[in-house]
Parts: sequence; C-alpha cells; structure tokens
Amino acid sequence: MARITAAELRRKQVAGEEVVIIDLRSGEDLALDPSLIPGAVHLGMEEIEHRHQEIPRDREVIVYCSCPNEVSSARVALSLHRRGVTRVRPLLGGIDAWRELNYPLEPASRPRKSLTPIHPGAAAQDKPTSGANLPKAA
Repeated sequence: MARITAAELRRKQVAGEEVVIIDLRSGEDLALDPSLIPGAVHLGMEEIEHRHQEIPRDREVIVYCSCPNEVSSARVALSLHRRGVTRVRPLLGGIDAWRELNYPLEPASRPRKSLTPIHPGAAAQDKPTSGANLPKAA
C-alpha cells in the first residue's frame, strides 16, 4: 500500500483538500506526547476495529502512528481498505516525520470527535459541515 509523505500531506492541507487524518497512537503514547497533526482525530487501534463504519468513504484517509516503519498504521490501513475505505494511506514516518519537518501541531487537549475534515486555519472545535460524528466511546 502506497504511503503518503509528510510533505505531501502538508501540501494537501495547505491546498484546502479535505482529508481525514486519524492518529492511531495509544492513550499512553498520546499522554507522553500530547500533540496531533492539525485536524487529526485520535482513535486508538482498538477503537478503529469497532468504529470503522464511521470513517468517510468519499475522501482520502490518512492514518499515522509513532511506531518504527509505521507498522501499526500500515496494518490499520490494510484492514480499512478491506472494509471498503479504498482511499486510505499510512503516513510515511508517522508523527515523527511530520515533527522533523517542523510542521504545525495542535494540542491533543482539544480533541475532535468528528471525522469530517476541517480546513487549515479553522479552529479544532469548529462544527463540521457534513460527515460522520464520533461521540466519545463508552
């Protein structure tokens, strides 16, 4: 499965393309590094398995993690592809590659519950215009 580079993802954001970005890191990893790629939704890997039907099928979906060689995100991307999310790609190098290029990050303390993309520069709490809403899992 083809990966997307941090530079390609950033170009898409700057161009205003509506991409869905999913942070797959564990809650523990997120607590140690509480930053997200702008517009990203944090869904742990176990949550993805139960909520994959909420992921939009009509736009590109980027998944990322912090593990070496993006193993987790590649595995999740393949699983999602098998479930009908055909435009899914892992982020090459994960959040570390994003950070190495000094691209912006946003605090994870402002979690988004919607998988509808927001445009760069929009506040994380802005209401989505369409798409699935993700209520907090119980």
